Amino acid sequence: MAFRSEEYPLTAMRFKLSIKGVDDNFASFAYCSGFSYKQTSVFGRFGDSGVTGGNSMLTGFEFSPITFRRGVIEDKDLFQYVMRAPHEFKNIPSILDDKTMILKVLKDDGEPGVIWTFKDCALTGYQLGPMDASRGEILMESFTFKFYNLEKEIPLTKSVKT
Repeated sequence: MAFRSEEYPLTAMRFKLSIKGVDDNFASFAYCSGFSYKQTSVFGRFGDSGVTGGNSMLTGFEFSPITFRRGVIEDKDLFQYVMRAPHEFKNIPSILDDKTMILKVLKDDGEPGVIWTFKDCALTGYQLGPMDASRGEILMESFTFKFYNLEKEIPLTKSVKT
């Protein structure tokens, strides 16, 4: 028997990012690139698997980087946070205190609908968008993070039987 909630599917328009050590202004962003998981495997025959038999073995996996973009705001703390990265290089080029980010997709009522926790994060890129005085665009900055572990949580919600 399937269950569905009247609050789903969630829209991609309301989300919030939390990083330990950075104020909530960082949560103000207009774009999240999305992310993916890919694993690689090889096919091989083992033992008496015969001509047509065989197994696939996992040989590796990778999470794609995730990019957050927003208009430039008066926030020098975040820029200083980004500029500390080259000086705090360890095994992973990370400046996150506990190397964890939390991305919440919010429902219409402002409560979290889905929560992704990115673990072992590393800031891998910062980009300031182009400046062209002949255009009336917002100046954008982008932050790219690599992560090495992921958890997904769906908070308890009222469900309706279908």
